[in-house]
Amino acid sequence: MVLHRFRATEQVVITPGWRAVYSAEAAKGEEQEENISVCEKSQTGAGLEKLQAQDTGAVADQEVKQEFTKPPARYTMKTLLKDLTRVSKYVKDPAIRKLLQEKDADKEDEQGGIGTPATRDQHLETLFKRGYVQEKAKKLVSTQLGRDFHDALPEFAVRPDMTALWHSEQKCIETNELDYEDFVRSVDETIAQEVHRVTTEGLTLSIDAELCPRCKNGVLRRRKGRNGIFWGCSQYPDCRASYPEGKDGKPDLSRGVTVSTEHRCPKCNKGLIRREAKNGGKQRAKKGRKEGTEKQYWWGCSGFPACDYRAFDAEGKPKPMPSQP
Repeated sequence: MVLHRFRATEQVVITPGWRAVYSAEAAKGEEQEENISVCEKSQTGAGLEKLQAQDTGAVADQEVKQEFTKPPARYTMKTLLKDLTRVSKYVKDPAIRKLLQEKDADKEDEQGGIGTPATRDQHLETLFKRGYVQEKAKKLVSTQLGRDFHDALPEFAVRPDMTALWHSEQKCIETNELDYEDFVRSVDETIAQEVHRVTTEGLTLSIDAELCPRCKNGVLRRRKGRNGIFWGCSQYPDCRASYPEGKDGKPDLSRGVTVSTEHRCPKCNKGLIRREAKNGGKQRAKKGRKEGTEKQYWWGCSGFPACDYRAFDAEGKPKPMPSQP
């Protein structure tokens, strides 16, 4: 005879509580027939509570089911922000988990979280701007770049443990058990070591992005503005290049701005950009011309906002304004 050890669980309701109010009507007929109260009926089960250690029995029936583990549901903005207030549940070290929870002991809406409501919003905005995370059907999905960057970081940078340890050391500073300069020095050394590692070993990142045609340093990122979807440079605000989204879901570079190599700014020597004037039609209407018959343009420095040089457009060439050199 082959012996197998099984595990079974059973819940026994001792007192139905408020459930008795809702189940009384539904169970009324059955109770009258069987003459059993709700409380007595809830205690009637498989009788597992009667089993003792080392008891044995025969298997009357068996069934094998094949099931698959389901991954956790993807985050939404709401669920992610909520989870950031209780990241302690993901910490494996019980001592560090306790530190995180103690940190928020006097906070009603925090249960071992990291950051503050203000800093969390800023960090999430940065993740979107740099292309590490994107939103699809209101679900947050990491990009390949985001996953590669995560894998390239050291373990202390991708776990919440450091927040708890730093908080503990800050408490020691308050009680004069630790000098604040020693704490700052320790943080600086940790960062310096990581910078040295990256400098010597480098990072392996798969960047599938469009290089910004204007600054040649940043990459174009998909963003949502007041007028809909557009693509902007990741170096914003240093680079303000923007392009509409094409039919293929990628930036339409043919409709973007082009920095002139022929006409340069007399102030900083950077290339000028010829732009369409939004109110050009109204200006022509004041001059007695038919509104909307011809587009108006103007020239601006590609170094804006550091350089605010502007010029009129004269047959496709910049013409200095009276107030400009």
